[in-house]
Amino acid sequence: MNVAFWCKADVEWRITDKLTLNAGLRFDQMWQFVNANQLSPRFNVVYKPLDGTTLHAGYARYFTPPPQAIAAPASITPFANSTAEPETFQQNPVLPERAHYFDAGIVQKITPNLQVGIDAYYKIARDLLDDGQFGAALILNGFNYETAKNTGVELTATYKDGNFNAYGNLAWARPQPLGHVHECRRGGESRHDRIGHRVDRDLDGL
Repeated sequence: MNVAFWCKADVEWRITDKLTLNAGLRFDQMWQFVNANQLSPRFNVVYKPLDGTTLHAGYARYFTPPPQAIAAPASITPFANSTAEPETFQQNPVLPERAHYFDAGIVQKITPNLQVGIDAYYKIARDLLDDGQFGAALILNGFNYETAKNTGVELTATYKDGNFNAYGNLAWARPQPLGHVHECRRGGESRHDRIGHRVDRDLDGL
């Protein structure tokens, strides 16, 4: 069975004329090769100290199921009793990603038509989702990093004049996989065996 659903509740509390708190709670459940769920809180504070200036800061917990294209187990039964038969037919599924996400930023109105903003974020993930090509076949296989962190900054600009709207952004991010790759076995040789050395090399450069 391949089923996933979610439900959520949100509330907004205007504490003062300048300060607003948004909070929410979301529940995710998936039955997609694995049975997993998570209750995810999130909140965001918006403060407007001056006309045209908006500050915000927030936290969110995320639950991300793997895309079906990389989560489906491979069909290796046809290789039984052949020279390509694997040592084992065990297949460990790709797990959903779970993350803590923190962000803060400011939006400033420069003119009645132009506003600019900057936003910084920090993400801590467990079972970080990724995919890669293993072997000669041009097929991407999904796998999980045990843990990872990601930091980034984004600059934005918005211009509005009547029916004309323009938006631009410039972003920088630095993902850092940590620990080992979860072993997602596809017959005999695990993905940990095949890509663990690559992760170790990446970590040496951090």
